[in-house]
Amino acid sequence: MKKNREPLTIRRFHEVNVTRSKDINHSREWSSMEWGCALSGEVGELCNFLKKMNRGDKIPKKWLAHEISDIMTYLSLTADNLDIDLEAALIKKFNLVSKRWGSKYIL
Repeated sequence: MKKNREPLTIRRFHEVNVTRSKDINHSREWSSMEWGCALSGEVGELCNFLKKMNRGDKIPKKWLAHEISDIMTYLSLTADNLDIDLEAALIKKFNLVSKRWGSKYIL
């Protein structure tokens, strides 16, 4: 596989992720509930690692990165299934929270 050196944006990741998911048989039939459950499962896996770290276990950063990447992937597909523009939603919510907390950081 050729490495793409083009900078990754949320929109580009989302578009390629959604396109790839349509090549996977079971993905074409999934409902928002199934995407949400998959997302929840990945969040649970990350939280399990964090719990273990809190107890003193050594968890490789690579494992944490894989779970966070899975979360981003399923979040993108859940948003697509619900017909939500993920980039626009992120910008709107980020700015609402910035305003609420009096932050100067606006997207």
